[in-house]
Amino acid sequence: TAWFAKDPDAESAVSFITSIGGVKLFHSGDSKFSEEFSKIGEQGGVDVAFLSLGRNPRGHKYYMNACDTLEAARDLGARTLIPVHWDLWRRTREDPWLVKEIAGRWRLPVDVVILGLGDKHVCRGTRA
Repeated sequence: TAWFAKDPDAESAVSFITSIGGVKLFHSGDSKFSEEFSKIGEQGGVDVAFLSLGRNPRGHKYYMNACDTLEAARDLGARTLIPVHWDLWRRTREDPWLVKEIAGRWRLPVDVVILGLGDKHVCRGTRA
């Protein structure tokens, strides 16, 4: 299902919700934080959220930072958060371990999974 995305460079951008084997996956694409994410959470949420993470260049707000990414996962009702895009470009590279650290400090009930190039994550089970 295509969903709203708040991408500063693409006015027709979308994010996606995909269900596979009873597991609901959300991919934000390049979306920045949006209040729209809470609507998905209110409709039952998602199991896994793939959310973009990046360090913004001075004077710009193109990407979600670690806190934005966690707030988006919280609003989506995600059980697992996998930060993406954090390692695509040198000047916007962000440390995904910040997300994991802040999630722990905030005591958020979300499992932050950090994947590197070629890594995989196996998600089992569905929302009960």
